[in-house]
Amino acid sequence: MLITTSVLDQYFRQDYTICMMNKNPVNPVNLVILSLLVFVIQHTTFAQTVDKLIQREMRERRVPGLQLAVVRDGKLVLSKSFGTVTNKTVFPIYSCTKAFTGVAIMQLVEDGKVELSAPVSRYLEGLPPQWQGITIRQLLTHVNVFLYPNSANVYDSVAEAYAVNGNRELAIKNYKRSLELDPKNTNAVEQLKKLNPE
Repeated sequence: MLITTSVLDQYFRQDYTICMMNKNPVNPVNLVILSLLVFVIQHTTFAQTVDKLIQREMRERRVPGLQLAVVRDGKLVLSKSFGTVTNKTVFPIYSCTKAFTGVAIMQLVEDGKVELSAPVSRYLEGLPPQWQGITIRQLLTHVNVFLYPNSANVYDSVAEAYAVNGNRELAIKNYKRSLELDPKNTNAVEQLKKLNPE
């Protein structure tokens, strides 16, 4: 949209200058014909103008390649590759899925279909026992014992999930593991005292 706006803005400024240079009264029919001619010229050179604009930006920003797609009214009106990219280049999306997943989950939360503090086992059957206390919120924040087995904070979070869901035994086990990894973890010490006051 920015590119289109910039290109059209350049054209309109040029057209305005041409009209301002003509101080003679303009016949409305001639103005309509001129407008149609400008419109046709704009559309036949639009792709060339976009090409030049993209190539200039790529050069200035040192972009090695890109794929451009322009969709208008739900239809693809322009698809072009620049630089080292081809129309068969596969782009990794890396962490973009986090945003999509977060939005989708929050839409389900708004609809009352998912609860952030609920254990994942409420929505997925057949999970291993050690996964069942992990909450949707923890999944969204990537608190994962299985990916980070030596992180005291992760064990704290999993222990909290078990405690909230009433699984005292697994909460204690995870807080103890957290303390093994980080003996100065005051949160784990405090939580263990609450769970096991003896």
